[in-house]
Amino acid sequence: MEDASRKRLEHLKVIGPNVLPRLEKINCDEDGAKIFDRQLHEVIQVFFKPKGILCGYCETSDCLHVEFALTDAEVKEQIRKKLKEGWKLPEN
Repeated sequence: MEDASRKRLEHLKVIGPNVLPRLEKINCDEDGAKIFDRQLHEVIQVFFKPKGILCGYCETSDCLHVEFALTDAEVKEQIRKKLKEGWKLPEN
């Protein structure tokens, strides 16, 4: 049963070696990160603010875009720098 499901998903191009991930980091600097969301077909700005991180699209700090950004090594480095300056960003 699992094999049939996997083959169907590959046929529909939902999974497989040529399927790109939904989210991809475009760049990161001291102001935030830009994330490309293939499902929304938009570039999402994730802002670094003194009191936290904010997704410009979802207008929240608790969304898929912020969670994804926090997994990136370059974003983590920017957060470490901001924490040293006294900012209240998540420690990852």
